[in-house]
Amino acid sequence: MSKSVYLSASNQPGNHGPNGYIEETEMHKLKDKTKKILVRHGLIVYTNEIGWTRTESIKDSNSKNPDAHVAFHSNASKDKKTQGTEIFYYHQTGPSSNSYKLASCLYKYIAPISPGPQDRGILPDNAYFKQLDEIQSTKASAALTEYFFHTSPEDVNHWYTHIDAYATATAIGILEYFGIKYVPPSNEPEYIAKMRKSGVDMVREWCEAVDFAVKLSSTQGNEKLKIFAYFPELIKKIKG
Repeated sequence: MSKSVYLSASNQPGNHGPNGYIEETEMHKLKDKTKKILVRHGLIVYTNEIGWTRTESIKDSNSKNPDAHVAFHSNASKDKKTQGTEIFYYHQTGPSSNSYKLASCLYKYIAPISPGPQDRGILPDNAYFKQLDEIQSTKASAALTEYFFHTSPEDVNHWYTHIDAYATATAIGILEYFGIKYVPPSNEPEYIAKMRKSGVDMVREWCEAVDFAVKLSSTQGNEKLKIFAYFPELIKKIKG
């Protein structure tokens, strides 16, 4: 029987960032791109719609009874230098729960994409708030992702050039949660195919997700360092 997931994008049109960024608009773009990848892998994917309230999204998710619920958000801070990814899970059941497992699978692939020197971790949903409704009130195991800070000019500029990487990383995390192997598209980039054929299977999905820091461009030093930190085996391959 096919697994199902509910993708719930932020409906917060009042959350703005530099360069015309609107959280609701951009998170729904991400949701739609992620859905296409998941559907290609045979998942049943339900989504919310632009303009719905949070309560309507939760009600719709519960009516569909999915196996997992993933909420898409971007973060905000008064300090425009604040950066990093953080993902929330259902705190009552702790790190042994499916909610934590889902958050961990997502964080594994999403966090290294976002700019900044340090990401912010996998957190219980009461870390900053009394609770997060999309985790507390959904029937399915749920995780809420704050992909990056839309108050950071660097994060927003990076977002506009890496939306496909974020979508692929999100899809891979969801697939891994369900125990489904990610299959790259037929037009897999040549540099990824070469690594896969050389036996570096463990990085194939990762390279697809982050576009391998734009083919290891020397102008993308941050991303290179983050990838190296996750995959020491890859360093050995590249260095020969």
